[in-house]
Amino acid sequence: MNTEAILVILDRVKRDYMLTYSVKGDMVHFTIEGIEDEFKASVLGEECVLSTHEWHEHLSSPAEMESFLRSLLSGRIEIIITYRGNKPVAHRVQRVVDGHVQVFSRTGDLFFPFWRLKTQKKLDYTIGHKKS
Repeated sequence: MNTEAILVILDRVKRDYMLTYSVKGDMVHFTIEGIEDEFKASVLGEECVLSTHEWHEHLSSPAEMESFLRSLLSGRIEIIITYRGNKPVAHRVQRVVDGHVQVFSRTGDLFFPFWRLKTQKKLDYTIGHKKS
């Protein structure tokens, strides 16, 4: 995968969602109308890393990246962030199938402020409307 492949994916997604992007070095920054977070995509070896300031996900192919992004925007994929105090220390990516949660990715910090209050928040990236 390379940066050009990421741009092709974003151009396809842009047909359905109000998305703007810019390339800064080897990183693609993009925003989607209706979502506060800025997303970043970059190439790491043969995979792509999609991230925000609170989570990241490794994706092995352009098709997987596009599917992940579309599923995230449609609500088929959920991201749950775990905080200690106000610091994000872990996240899990899950999908809900037939009312059952299937976790397919977990990531967390090795060292975190365990003495602080633990809370969780589900991030909502669902876009209720597509571009007309």
